[in-house]
Amino acid sequence: MTGGSCGEVVRSILRSHCDGSETDIDYVELFLDFENAVPRDDERYLFDLSEKIINQCTEVLSDVKSYGKGATEEIRQSLQNPHDLSLRDVTVNVVEDCVARIRCYFELSLRIEKLVPELLWDLCSGPLPPEDQLDRKQSLARQFARLIDFILDFDAVKMCTPALQNDFSHYRRSIGLGLLGTTATVCRYMVESPDVSSRMTETTRLFCVRVMVGCLILYDHIDDNGAFVRESPINLRAVVNVVREQTQPPQTDALLNAIRYTSKHFSQPTTPKSIRAILA
Repeated sequence: MTGGSCGEVVRSILRSHCDGSETDIDYVELFLDFENAVPRDDERYLFDLSEKIINQCTEVLSDVKSYGKGATEEIRQSLQNPHDLSLRDVTVNVVEDCVARIRCYFELSLRIEKLVPELLWDLCSGPLPPEDQLDRKQSLARQFARLIDFILDFDAVKMCTPALQNDFSHYRRSIGLGLLGTTATVCRYMVESPDVSSRMTETTRLFCVRVMVGCLILYDHIDDNGAFVRESPINLRAVVNVVREQTQPPQTDALLNAIRYTSKHFSQPTTPKSIRAILA
């Protein structure tokens, strides 16, 4: 329910249960008791399961209505003050709390996605005509209608809450940066450590060097401040030394040129001359 419309869950399931043979129906003269329908014995299990999920829907809807601006202000402050590590830590904590809420929304969408086909099966698979089947299974029709009502409400609130997607995107980007920095450091260690390097084939060792350089370049494209700042977890000088010591031409030139020309920030005026001199 974060990346796309919650309604898509139900729409896709409805399409999969429809063979397209039915003609348009103006209306059906049938009263469904959406307020007081009571489950029959053979409907009890699915009714109770639906009731549990619908109660969760109520809680989630209340939570998303109170989501407000989420971590918008903290993210803005952190981006404006990239060198303030304490502010960055505060932002990470706030964003993690927001993402935990978003995860609850997503997990609920998975439960709905699993529940809807079961409801449709009971509502549509009987021997009776559709309107008679609905009349007979009023309690399940009631639960299905309540789910539809929640989906519409949730999507309406979500569309008015852009912080939901913004917070999740910031979190996903931060997690990706951490992974890239760690991977680059691990690859450098594996190549530089005599004990580890001696256990690798030449092909694997060169593979580690390329991955290390690739992580540096990706990090530079994803992080707003790039990989060539003091706070970067990837040591450019160490990376360049590994490339020069562990590869032979033309691999050496190819990898160093990749850093020079395919990174985002290396050639920008804001990159210190001392950093650019490393690749001179």
